[in-house]
Amino acid sequence: MNFVAQLEEYLRDLGVESRKKHPGVKEASERAILKLRTLQNDYVIAVRKANNGQKHPDTSLFRSSDLLHPFLLAANYPNASPKLLDTSFKAMKTLMEANAICPGDGMNMVRVWMIQAQVVVSYSTKESGGANAVSASSSGDSTGGTQSSGWLGGFLSPGSSSSITERTKTNSVAAKSAVSSSHGQAGSGRINAKDLEKLALDILSCLLQLLELKDLEVSTEQWVQSVTLCCLLYLPTRQNVRQAAHSTLPQVLSLLVKDEKAKDLALETWYDLLGGSLSSDSGSDSKQKFKGAFKSCKFDDKDSPHPPSSALSIELMTTLLKEAPHLVSDVGEKTLQITIELLRIQSASKDTSPLAFSKGVQFALVVLQTQAKTWPKQCRDLVTRLIQPIPTATEALRKQADFEDGYVYSTADKNLSPLTGNLETLQGLPPTSLWKSALSLEGLHGAVQDEAVRDLVLHPDVIVNLLEATSDFCTIGASCREHIHLFIIASRKKEHGLLISYAAESLSSVAQWRSGKNKDDNYIIGDALWIGLNLLLNIVERLDSDTLETCFAPSLSVLQHYLKRLPASGTIVKRSLEGYYFLARICLRKALLRRVLLSSLCKLSLPKWGTQDPSCELKDNNIAALVCLLNVVHGFYEDIGSDWSVVLQTFNELSNVWIASPHLSEKTYVGALSISAVYSRFPQFSTCLSDESLIEFIKGLRNVVIIEEKARASGKSIRKVDTSRIASRSNKDAVGKDDKGGIGEKLMNIGVRAIYGGNNENANQLADDVPLTERTKNTYYHDYQLEFAKRMGDSKYPFRHEMLPFCCSLLADVAMSNRFRHGRVAGSLLTELCATASESELTSAFAMDVVSMLIMSHLSQSEDLPMSFSGPGKIVYKVPRPNQFLAAEQTTDPDASGVSEISQLDLVGPLCDLICTAEDADVTTCCMESLHSILESSGHVLEPDAWKKVIQAVASVSTSSRSSSDWSECFPLGFRCLKLIVDDFLEDMDSASHVREALLDCCWSFGSSSQDMNTSLTSIGLLWTIADQDAGTAAIDLALEKLVNLSSDPRAEVRNCAVNTLFSCIAGRGQTFSAIQWQACICNMVFVVYDCVMDQFTMDDKTPDEKEGKGEKDRYRVSIHHSRDSAGKQWMATQAIVLGGLFRLLRSFFLDLLDTTSNASAGNEPPWFEKAWNTILSYAFDASTLSGGRDTLPVRNAGVQLLVICNQLACKAGIQAAITPARVGTNMEVVNGALRSTRNAAKTLPDTQRTPLSAMAETWRENLFLDAFDVLDSFRVYLESDVSTGGDSESSGYMEPTQAQVLNHFANDLKKLYECCKDHEFAESHKVDHNALLQKVLVLEQPEPGDEDALETRFVRIITTVCYNSSGGPQSRFLSQAQRACLDLLKTMSSNGSLEAFVCLSSLCFDGFIRQEVDSNRVSGDMAVLTSTEASNSLFEALPNDCVSDEIRVMVLCRMMLAFVGEQNQTYSVLGSGNDFLYRLFKSMIGPCVTSAHTLQKQYWTPEQHGSPMDQLLDLLWDRLCAVLARLLTSAFQNELSAQVFNDLTVIVDGVSKYPNDRYSSALCGILATEAMNCLDLQWPPEEKSDEDYSNESLKLFGSCFGGICRLNPEERILPVIAKQVLEAAKEELSKEKDDNDESTNSEDPTNRKVEACVIMCQSMEDTVGMELVVISVFSLLCEMVGATDHRLRDSVATVLSKVNVGSALEDIKGQCQTAEDRAQRAEEQVATMRKQMEDLQKENEALQRQLAFIS
Repeated sequence: MNFVAQLEEYLRDLGVESRKKHPGVKEASERAILKLRTLQNDYVIAVRKANNGQKHPDTSLFRSSDLLHPFLLAANYPNASPKLLDTSFKAMKTLMEANAICPGDGMNMVRVWMIQAQVVVSYSTKESGGANAVSASSSGDSTGGTQSSGWLGGFLSPGSSSSITERTKTNSVAAKSAVSSSHGQAGSGRINAKDLEKLALDILSCLLQLLELKDLEVSTEQWVQSVTLCCLLYLPTRQNVRQAAHSTLPQVLSLLVKDEKAKDLALETWYDLLGGSLSSDSGSDSKQKFKGAFKSCKFDDKDSPHPPSSALSIELMTTLLKEAPHLVSDVGEKTLQITIELLRIQSASKDTSPLAFSKGVQFALVVLQTQAKTWPKQCRDLVTRLIQPIPTATEALRKQADFEDGYVYSTADKNLSPLTGNLETLQGLPPTSLWKSALSLEGLHGAVQDEAVRDLVLHPDVIVNLLEATSDFCTIGASCREHIHLFIIASRKKEHGLLISYAAESLSSVAQWRSGKNKDDNYIIGDALWIGLNLLLNIVERLDSDTLETCFAPSLSVLQHYLKRLPASGTIVKRSLEGYYFLARICLRKALLRRVLLSSLCKLSLPKWGTQDPSCELKDNNIAALVCLLNVVHGFYEDIGSDWSVVLQTFNELSNVWIASPHLSEKTYVGALSISAVYSRFPQFSTCLSDESLIEFIKGLRNVVIIEEKARASGKSIRKVDTSRIASRSNKDAVGKDDKGGIGEKLMNIGVRAIYGGNNENANQLADDVPLTERTKNTYYHDYQLEFAKRMGDSKYPFRHEMLPFCCSLLADVAMSNRFRHGRVAGSLLTELCATASESELTSAFAMDVVSMLIMSHLSQSEDLPMSFSGPGKIVYKVPRPNQFLAAEQTTDPDASGVSEISQLDLVGPLCDLICTAEDADVTTCCMESLHSILESSGHVLEPDAWKKVIQAVASVSTSSRSSSDWSECFPLGFRCLKLIVDDFLEDMDSASHVREALLDCCWSFGSSSQDMNTSLTSIGLLWTIADQDAGTAAIDLALEKLVNLSSDPRAEVRNCAVNTLFSCIAGRGQTFSAIQWQACICNMVFVVYDCVMDQFTMDDKTPDEKEGKGEKDRYRVSIHHSRDSAGKQWMATQAIVLGGLFRLLRSFFLDLLDTTSNASAGNEPPWFEKAWNTILSYAFDASTLSGGRDTLPVRNAGVQLLVICNQLACKAGIQAAITPARVGTNMEVVNGALRSTRNAAKTLPDTQRTPLSAMAETWRENLFLDAFDVLDSFRVYLESDVSTGGDSESSGYMEPTQAQVLNHFANDLKKLYECCKDHEFAESHKVDHNALLQKVLVLEQPEPGDEDALETRFVRIITTVCYNSSGGPQSRFLSQAQRACLDLLKTMSSNGSLEAFVCLSSLCFDGFIRQEVDSNRVSGDMAVLTSTEASNSLFEALPNDCVSDEIRVMVLCRMMLAFVGEQNQTYSVLGSGNDFLYRLFKSMIGPCVTSAHTLQKQYWTPEQHGSPMDQLLDLLWDRLCAVLARLLTSAFQNELSAQVFNDLTVIVDGVSKYPNDRYSSALCGILATEAMNCLDLQWPPEEKSDEDYSNESLKLFGSCFGGICRLNPEERILPVIAKQVLEAAKEELSKEKDDNDESTNSEDPTNRKVEACVIMCQSMEDTVGMELVVISVFSLLCEMVGATDHRLRDSVATVLSKVNVGSALEDIKGQCQTAEDRAQRAEEQVATMRKQMEDLQKENEALQRQLAFIS
């Protein structure tokens, strides 16, 4: 094992070396050897165990103090020999490497090392002359020691530096006697400097090795002693020892701060260092108390270790903070405060050393790096403090008298020598100000480059101050000749690293530090300016948009200053232009900053920018600025925006400048050639621009053209082609012809590729050595000018293309190259071309040629433009070389290609503007002819965006200012264009709303023009066509406004056409209207039109033409119809048209209008539509009640139609319930004499359900309906008044013919209204009120109308009024159409169960019946009779319907029976009359009505309902029914009517007796029994009265009566009597037949009729339940009939007997008798009991009376 053998060897060497002088060490080493062997055996045992699965042991098993003790004992002797100490330190290193140090031995080791360190210090500080001298240092070391320990701020505190310096004057010193802490033995020896140095290094090495042991815990005392040991070894003047101590101390402190158990000590140590950093060099802070690891260091003891100086404290803090940023997490704020204070003290102090200030700046940077995120605000204050020296130095420079001398470094001087003497401009500056500002600039530069600190420095609160300070320093510092030279010298240094801090630390004298010089006696200001420029560029490179505006001015001012004052310094110009580029990256998106930057850069590009001077000569800095400008344009062309003019103006001025300037170097001349090549790339480069950028580019070109025109007008010559040439300054250039190709070829020949991008490593070296045979004689624009002129000359389009300025040629070329996107930018392009032509005489002809070329090429869809490049393009190089600027190539990207076609708006815009603004009619006429030709030839390819300009131009020819005779030829041309557009191209304008607006304006303009009537009418029709085909609402709004204006035209034809067109547009497009549009449409348009018509309405007999006196003068006379032969009649016709339009409008869009009320709320002002609704109703009522005969018939018809439609629309079901498919408009128009469909015909189909409305809208709908119905009822009142008949009382009730026509329309519309309201508004009346029902039965006449009546009641009255008032007169033989319509409507209502309709029909029937009875001499054609007949038919058809309720049937039956019994029981003759329509009606309705009565009596004939209205009604029904039945039967037998009457009576009897009736069964049975007996009498009449028909029908009537009695009451007593009579008669007839042996009688034999009567009776008994009593009473007779010969009788009797259980019936009767006897006995008993009680009560009463008498 190497460790054991090596350690044993060290022990043996130790014993041998200490055998004589240190026997204790020898003994200890021997004991250690024995212990080592023991531990070795243990280790071997552990290894063996490890082979069995246990953990393998390591050398920590050898931890034993016995092994370390010999070495500690040897090192404890101060006079130990070097060999002994060397062995000891090697052994201790071996033990530490093996981790064999016990935890408690670490402190002992440090103490021993402290003893040896004291020996080193003691020997090193002995003065020369002693016996035991050592070589402390060499002469060179002594010098170095002086330098490092003097003012440069040795790392010890100031108190010890001077003593050390005084002691280090000899090469050797006598060894100091030292006492061992272990033995107390003194010793002395001779030791040389090398041994001392080795010993010190061993001590420091072992110390670090000990502290780095992870398993060995370090105590606080051990840390303190370790730091003290390092500080102690700072005392020796040996440079290597001090450097080793200087290196070890930060490592020890780093280990300290990493020790988690020593946090408190580390924090106290940090406080010590903070305090030490503020200590001055004079030692005034020597009383400071240290509490951390430096607490053993003392200021006042020369031999004791001293605490670190300010510089060392700062350096230590810098190191610690880098390695342990968390150390100051709790004291960061205090650290930052002290750091700020430290910098303040150092900046203000004149005695601060460069090392200390440099360390302070470095420490500040470390603080910023580590604490920027934790303490941002304090760190920003620290940066501000770090900036402070810069403005201090700037202000000091500014105060110098000669700081600005206007010097410009315009000629490069490669041999510029450094200025080593004193400069007057730097004399009198505050000491150290230059150095401090330079160091601050360097530190800030590092901060900007550091990502951790960069955001802090670039904070808005900091960067402004920093940039202003840097800008001022750089500007003021480089304002005179000497400073500029120093600046240039600094920029030429081979190494441009930031070496100012190193230069400061290497200074050899305080004078240099104070005066601001380097160690080479050269001023530091040049380096400071250079670092300031780099700092500024680094900041500018990292600026963002938030700080740009505040930082832009100071940054640009410095860069501009350098470019103007140092144009010959290539390095500074390059760096400054880099700053321009950095600024351009962020400021080009801000208009103001962009303008300033580009203006500055462009003005730096030319010597005489803005003067249009072609004789100026460029220099290298101008070429560099142009390259920078091109670089900016190349990289940020999308951000240049509106400032293209300044860029293009620069190149326009440059275009006439010679390329071969004598001031250009060879390399720069190559760059100039590259710039000249850019001219031909501008067109293809423009294809890479976005649309917006291209537009700005073109605007910039136009501005440049204007500037060029002004320059030409001012007399400045613009050189175009010059045959002279300029020779190069180089001797290599030769004069010759320039005909060897263009610039592109020359660039290849002179090796530009090799210069700017070849793979040759020596490319840059060859740049200055390129052999140029000659320099070009051309201007920058020459080659491009010739190439452009050649292309234009070879084109098929005519051009006037003399030598043009660059801006003009480029404008044309850009327009052609960007043909691919003319659809997006051609408008601006052609506008600029036209503006150029109008503003520049120089280029007007050329500009118009270009415009013509573009228009023709696009219209012909050809791509044969004379262009050199066709876009779209893309930039080839993102990072271009000078010969690659603006290079573009075609791209296939579909997104970049855009739209290839150009809109006609951009093409014909200039032409249209000319048409609109021209004042000469001939010019306008020619323009219109051209425009018409363009439309005819290429109108089919035009896009909608082109039409607005064209239409506006067309409309301009119809204005009032152009209505004179001079414009008579132009007007038809304009209308031809309008018709052509509408007829052929309107469908292509569906999406162009603005075009349609212009087209509508144009149509209105032609429509209102008085030049031609046909043109006006056609123009109005075009308005409809346009509005009908537009999908939007903007065009329809405008069209309606135009039509409203035209609706008041004095010309009737134009006016009526406009009104019809107005409502057609609304009907066709109303579904797209909003609420606001509807309000405007109704209130502001329709009402305005109607009011205008009413205002103009007069009964003037003269037409407008007659009023103007044109009637007799016109060439052609036209006969006018009588209906419009006056102005009043014409306005009345217009009124009817408006009302009809309102009808159409409401019919189609009522729901949309009603929906506008949804936002209305209760209590607020009613919605606008409610007011509009009432206005419409007033219009309709006024029109309906208008008088005037046939002249007003259309208006009245329109009024009643509108009145009814309002009710239909406002009802709940809406007009959908009655609407029929309708077609809006004809959808056809006449085009060139032929019909053409404008669009597909759209049918409005009825919707079965209305769209649900909101609650608010539903409320307002109800209100609207009530308002409309009130007006409808008002019309009824009007009809009932005398006014409706013209006031003639004799004709009351009969309308004049035109009014009858109105009522006919009205009646038909009422039918539709009912269909809409029957399920909702009129359905409420279907809920029968029994009280009202009873009143209607009791009173036949209808009551007077009231406002509280139900809607259906009021509606029926309206119908009745129309029916009564629409008669054709008293002699009419037929009903009028209105009457038939009213009766049909009443029948429909009755079929749907309307009570009021039934009441009305029954009243009409009764009215006719009464007239028949009263007027015996009536005319057969009486209208009342005709009406009653139709009413009865309607009742007959309506009653069977399922919708009719039982109550209504009962009511109708009751009212109809009044015709037979009368209200006062008067009787009327019914049977046998010629007009017995009521009888037929009664026969048909008796069955259903009795069934309904039976249904109702089940519900209401109860004790609970006794006396109720329905109970009374049923009683009244049966009372009248009994009376009528008796009356009918009696009349039938008394009058001996026909057999048909008996048949009808049979039906009536069956109907009446269909259901049993408890209350009226007896009365009915009596009536039926009487009639049954009468029928039996008819079966055997006298021979002279025998009639077979009578007999048969009487038998049927007998059967009905007998069966009715059976059904009503099977136990009726009359039944046995009748049965017995019939059976006996049959028996008698049968017995006669048997006795006489007669043959079977025929059908006419009365005997058969008696038998037939018996059969009918038996059948009735057979069909009825409960006939037992009757059967028993005639049982014997029935039994006899069983053997009858007539099989029908025999079968009938047998059937009756078989169905009746006689035995059971007898038992029941017997039981009933017994029950009756029991009941009678109980009654007798109760009577006896009650009699007894009465006797007792009488006795008590007598007794009480006696008592009363006694008392009284």
